[in-house]
Amino acid sequence: MINEFLQKRVTLPKASLQYLFVADRIAHQEEVILPALEKGQIVLSHRCFWSAIPYGIMDRSNGGYNYSVGDTLLVTQSVLSMYHQITIPDVTFYLDVSAQTSLKRLKDMRVSAEYYETKERLENVEKGYKWMIEKFPDEFTLIRGEESVDKVTEEIIKNLESRIQNSE
Repeated sequence: MINEFLQKRVTLPKASLQYLFVADRIAHQEEVILPALEKGQIVLSHRCFWSAIPYGIMDRSNGGYNYSVGDTLLVTQSVLSMYHQITIPDVTFYLDVSAQTSLKRLKDMRVSAEYYETKERLENVEKGYKWMIEKFPDEFTLIRGEESVDKVTEEIIKNLESRIQNSE
């Protein structure tokens, strides 16, 4: 259902999206993440606890971004109330990349844009992540996403290696 929505083949009320996403994340956690962690593996995933907030606020704010603190916190609380059973990652990398660069990369890959992949929505999601990073700075590691794939990968690997060495 999520893929049908993202591919713009079906329409859904915005409030229902978070329920679908949380169900997807629970299944992903149970089927992929937890078994891998039990084997001692490192898991890299783009389906993260934290991503629920910027997308959820945007969806619940009728496609825009409502920065009224009270409204934002209420929406955040309602989104996160569904996520209480999701494992919080040990490290979350935020790839800081502009909407313009994201759209160019999608076009270069010849990938058709999905529902969230418009300039306006990507800019709103970016605002949501920046707001969240400001509120929870210790939970995020910023990576310069405008760099090449090789540079971004190198920066992530260096960060992970440093964390592993520091934990030993």
